[in-house]
Amino acid sequence: MKKRVFVTWAAVVAGLATLVISIAFALLPETAAAIRACGGRTPSLVRFQLALTVADVLEALGPAGACRQAAIVAMDAVNRLDLHAYIATYGAFLLLSLFLVMKEARLRGYWLVALIVLAALIADVYETSRQLAITADLANAERHMPVLMVAARAKFIGLGLAALAASWAGWQARPRRTVLAVSCLPALLLMPLALLAPKSFGDLGTLTLAVAWLALLASVSRLALRRGTRRPRVSEYRSVSNI
Repeated sequence: MKKRVFVTWAAVVAGLATLVISIAFALLPETAAAIRACGGRTPSLVRFQLALTVADVLEALGPAGACRQAAIVAMDAVNRLDLHAYIATYGAFLLLSLFLVMKEARLRGYWLVALIVLAALIADVYETSRQLAITADLANAERHMPVLMVAARAKFIGLGLAALAASWAGWQARPRRTVLAVSCLPALLLMPLALLAPKSFGDLGTLTLAVAWLALLASVSRLALRRGTRRPRVSEYRSVSNI
């Protein structure tokens, strides 16, 4: 029982840390400087991630000059934070949370889902490192594009499948976790559109992932509070009295 409570609270802590880092991305001084340099336009990280050509990368970074230079500095700051903190944090959150909600719903197949999440995390590391390599040497960006294209799409497909697992767990749980089940569905539906048309749906696709993760955090937080306040069963009272 103590181990289960520990895992539940570890998932909550990892989820809260993921939320804090997600907010920190937007509050980085480099991001604010890029928005000013680009006339109020926020450089699109997801369009950079899902770029198919060098021209797509340059478009995501904004027009040449002060805007592009500031955007590169901002992208590098975000990607370094992503590589050194965010990937491990949201990975721990997903692995622990999916274990808990699938166990609650008595679903099999967690280890398959865990492998998919781990593959997405590895893809994210490759994706982020290629972005840093591209911004460090735009003149030779073309050689990094194949890895970026494959890694970014593998990551988002993996995260979409993780959202599907969370939605199914919410649907199968008793009592049913309707908010979790419904909140994770848009990520599954919009992720293909984001991959096919990142300029139109890329940012919306990542927003649906954020909604799914918030619902997952709310679900495991509820589990943690419920387990933390659970009264011992009669059998537990008896075992204590027999000591």
